[in-house]
Amino acid sequence: MVVSTSIRTGKPLVRQSIMKKYILYTLLFLGGAAALYGLWSWLKPTTVEVTTPTRGPVVDAVYASGTVEPEVMYPVAPRVTARLTQLLADEGDVVAPGQVLGKLEAADLTANLMELKAREANAKAQFEREQRLLPQGGTSQAAFDTAQADYRAATQARKAAEAQVGFTQLTAMVTSTVVYRQGEVGELIPANTTVFWLAEPGNLRISVQVDEEDIPQVQLGQRVLMRSDAFPGKSFEGRVTSITPKGDAEARSFRVRVGLPSDIPFRIGMTVETNIILRTEDNALLIPTSAVSSGKVWKVVNGEAHQSVVTTGVLGPDKTEILGGVSPSDIIVVSPEADLENGQKLHTEMRTKK
Repeated sequence: MVVSTSIRTGKPLVRQSIMKKYILYTLLFLGGAAALYGLWSWLKPTTVEVTTPTRGPVVDAVYASGTVEPEVMYPVAPRVTARLTQLLADEGDVVAPGQVLGKLEAADLTANLMELKAREANAKAQFEREQRLLPQGGTSQAAFDTAQADYRAATQARKAAEAQVGFTQLTAMVTSTVVYRQGEVGELIPANTTVFWLAEPGNLRISVQVDEEDIPQVQLGQRVLMRSDAFPGKSFEGRVTSITPKGDAEARSFRVRVGLPSDIPFRIGMTVETNIILRTEDNALLIPTSAVSSGKVWKVVNGEAHQSVVTTGVLGPDKTEILGGVSPSDIIVVSPEADLENGQKLHTEMRTKK
């Protein structure tokens, strides 16, 4: 019975041993295959897109936006608070020196002036009387001095009142053009509130704010290319005419003024985008901007990757100017991966040049 039992249970033990060997062989096979695949992947060259440098024009410029303005423009505002009673000039009018542009209500000021004139007349009469009596001993020196002081004070008060009445007339100082008017008849105009903006005859200009990091490169006389949304598809040209010596500490910028030709169609107040031209190059050496990272590029030499330091010039969205470190015949990796290593085998695909 013992023998019979051992014979019946022996078959399952053999099957288990065969199964274990099968699993072991399978694992060894898979492990070997994985190792071979890893070795093959490591030895297989990485495929990269490459190109050679091209030649083309570049423009190095400083960008800034600004506003169109006259070369000389000044405000006309009342020096007293009063109601606007007359408008004698409007936008677009050419006005002469001393011409009245508008008038403010002056009834109260005029009444005050009349009263002060009467006081001045009385003070003058009293002074003249004391002046006649003093040599005859008919009055004292103190009475004479008082009368004289009163007369002088009354005269000054009358002159001040006349000036106040004069302030109710808004006048032009020089020959100019009314470029802007605000305020309507009947409106109360606070003192020092501009009613008219006048521009003297002359060309227009643009005032732009240039970043303090770029201002050392800006020089008088440099060409300026300009564009405005009001004239889509068109560009205009001007010249740098002035650079303010004092910058804006808060905005960290400097004001630069651009002179405009007389036939330019810009209007006062328009916003204009400008590019101040620093340098132009018609035959610059160019490579894709994506190929440059931290001042370095990857070259392909004999099928291997080699990193090189380059000197760059104008940086554009698509192309970057190369000043040194790359020759026209070099093969450059267009978009290198971060894990690319020196000496790594590469399989290249040449980019089609546009």
